[in-house]
Amino acid sequence: MNLEAIKTAVTSRTARQVLIVQKHSPRILLVAGVVGVVGATVLACRATLKLPQILEDHEKHAAFVAEEAGTEQISHEDANKQLARANIKLVFDIARVYAPAAGLTVLGIASLTGSHIILDKRHTGTMAALTAVDKAYKNYRERVVEVHGKDADRQFAQGAVDQTVEEKLADGTTLVTTDKVVKGPHIGGSGYAQVFDERSGRFTREPGMNANIIMMAQHYANDKLRSQGHLFLNEVWDLLGLPRTKEGAVVGWIYEGGRDHTGDGYVSFNIWDGDQEIVEAFILGKEKYAVIDPNVDGPIWDKI
Repeated sequence: MNLEAIKTAVTSRTARQVLIVQKHSPRILLVAGVVGVVGATVLACRATLKLPQILEDHEKHAAFVAEEAGTEQISHEDANKQLARANIKLVFDIARVYAPAAGLTVLGIASLTGSHIILDKRHTGTMAALTAVDKAYKNYRERVVEVHGKDADRQFAQGAVDQTVEEKLADGTTLVTTDKVVKGPHIGGSGYAQVFDERSGRFTREPGMNANIIMMAQHYANDKLRSQGHLFLNEVWDLLGLPRTKEGAVVGWIYEGGRDHTGDGYVSFNIWDGDQEIVEAFILGKEKYAVIDPNVDGPIWDKI
């Protein structure tokens, strides 16, 4: 291996190590900050143990000067000067014993602040990227709807494909049926959808009641959106008794009282836009599930 190859290998390895440190820098700074603050507390306690001796020495010297003031050894003027110097020395002595604790405290707070600043910048960048992706996805779906219609959009979003099933009948003939089968990773088109069924904490076995429960939850969600100005998706899942999601802690709705806004400004669960046969069966209580695919505005953390 020649010198140039060795230099390249060392540079590559060093760059990788630097990148690893940068990647974990918030955690490193957090640990350093906590250790610094705890260490500063320990040093401050130790410094406090030295304080009585410093004060005692100062009091003895001040008492001696005061006692000798006005005598042949120390004039009043010299006594005042010595007391002033003694007070200054006292301040420096106290500062000296507490300096390590103070310095470590500053470093600890600086580390904690640095960790927060790095995480805040990363959070801002992540939110910007997520917002851009969400907007691009919505624009894409709008163009699909415009050109091919809502049914095609739903089919593309869910990854639905035609599946042909052949069934042999008793008379020897073959019955051929074609159904839509979802092959995609998501239940709904947005990627945020969940199924409202028996696993939900709000589901009831009373025929037709589940549709009313969903509609009441949607009305309440809109009231809450208008009252507080924003609503996270996880708050909707709570209303429906469905499990919270990681995305639900970031995406949601913004209500700005009629002012210009990129979102809809209202909450819709979009359950009536699905397969009409399934929707009608669910309303009548004949179907035991409904797909909740809310019309979230997208990430809202940076808009609150």
